[in-house]
Amino acid sequence: MCAQPKDTAYINQRIDSLISQSLPANMPGGAVAVVSGDKVLYQNTFGMMSMEYQLPNTEHTLFNLASVSKHFTAFSILLLEKEGKLHLDDDIRMYLPDLPEYKYKVTINQLIHHTSGIPSSDNLRLFAGVSFEAPWDADDEMDIISRYHQLNYIPNSEGNYSNSGYFLLAKIIEKISGMSFNNFLSEKIFQPLGMNESFVYDSQGKIIPGKATGYKKTDNVYTRMNTEGESVYGSTNLYTSVKDMTIWMQNLLNPKVGDPEMVAKLFSPDYVLNNGYITNYTYGLNVRNYKGVKIADHSGYAMGFRSQIIFFPKNNFAIISMSNNESIDNWALATNVADWFLTDHFIPEKKSERKEIKLPGYVLQNYAGIYKMTNGMQLSFEVNNDTIMVSMPGQPKYIMRAESETEFYVDGFNARCSFELGSNGECQELIWNQNNRQPKGMKVGDSGLITPAELQRYAGNYFNDPLDVTYPVTVKNNKLLMVIPKSFKTFYGIDREIELDYFGKDRFLTQTLGVIQFTRDRNNLVNGFKIVDFGRVKNIAFTKKRA
Repeated sequence: MCAQPKDTAYINQRIDSLISQSLPANMPGGAVAVVSGDKVLYQNTFGMMSMEYQLPNTEHTLFNLASVSKHFTAFSILLLEKEGKLHLDDDIRMYLPDLPEYKYKVTINQLIHHTSGIPSSDNLRLFAGVSFEAPWDADDEMDIISRYHQLNYIPNSEGNYSNSGYFLLAKIIEKISGMSFNNFLSEKIFQPLGMNESFVYDSQGKIIPGKATGYKKTDNVYTRMNTEGESVYGSTNLYTSVKDMTIWMQNLLNPKVGDPEMVAKLFSPDYVLNNGYITNYTYGLNVRNYKGVKIADHSGYAMGFRSQIIFFPKNNFAIISMSNNESIDNWALATNVADWFLTDHFIPEKKSERKEIKLPGYVLQNYAGIYKMTNGMQLSFEVNNDTIMVSMPGQPKYIMRAESETEFYVDGFNARCSFELGSNGECQELIWNQNNRQPKGMKVGDSGLITPAELQRYAGNYFNDPLDVTYPVTVKNNKLLMVIPKSFKTFYGIDREIELDYFGKDRFLTQTLGVIQFTRDRNNLVNGFKIVDFGRVKNIAFTKKRA
């Protein structure tokens, strides 16, 4: 049980003061609730649900949970498993035969744990140039997933967050139950628990009584977002009130729908990858430690909305923070509240002492060279006898200290460097860790030199058939440039025209899309490229159009 004062008035006053700093009364705000077992320790709303009509948020105001919706989807799958209507290791094409015949079997379990390799639909839409504010429904979602046959990796070889996976789980639920996803949740979860204000936004134009308007703040001005263009479900678009969410959190701490075994799956990582690694992602929740205490949490982001849920299973404690304001940091808000309630339960972090090990010069020589970073920075590594030093253009050299054969820290400032070895044992990449950022760097060496005439060989129009989109590549002022869709600028602030920085072997580095690897045909002519890794989608292949 959590440690907390018995005086309810004092609790409300203290938490209100913590939250009001983040959720001002006259701006788009949100709602926060704290639950311990079957008791609601705190519940309140802040700010405006509508700036236009000057309406305040209330306990009945509906917020889009966005990706916090996912653990409801996973819980529904577990309900069907308990009824014997599916097995988690079933091939998803047993239920969705119109999906592509992927090269490898993809299972329900892999969708749940983000290990299927199916690229995330939000990134596919981004590369296809589809606006996130444009109308987009379940048919559109299924269409883009079905058209894009390529997996990011062999299923279960790694984990990679995919909204596509949770949408497909919702479609499987519909196929097995014979009900719409919204009706399934209503019959199996919402009605039995008395969550009378919760439902799924699954069709454009669906009336949402009491829905908050979503806002985004730009240059100190709030803009109303078009939050109803997308009606995809399973991965997002579960609308609920803070009143209903307290009921749901109580259910997971003391199950009435479902059972303790099902809830334990949500809170206990047990899914094993092919390499033996146990993923921290369970059934729509991330399980990890916070200040020495086990938590199961998930964040959510949709146009104009943010959300964060955190369970402290061993403390029988949970927090939900929802907002209709993209500028609010719901994680910081929720953890500030948790810090006050659970301060006596946290374990002080022990600072580990750095222990330097000595490496021979021939090992260090493998890391020497110039590396171009995805954030535009350039690092040079130089080896002198058994010492390796790092510098940036025009900056002094700093000695690096080895903690392992590939991990180093830097004398003089708080930075770490991890060199990555290829299958041949050679180092071509690194990760630089500083100020909570981890840009990747690629080794250049002499191969980074290229003439304007050679650059011209890469110019042309490149087409991706599944996404039905063309990316022009041109040479201007002796620089190779690529034009990407407007969607990157609108939603991520990435300029449409990006520079490609050559670093050898038909490879180029960008500050926004990572590595671009061009390909050649039998006649050694450039015939395409791949965007190697953009997080939720990998190796996106484009073919060069011939004049």
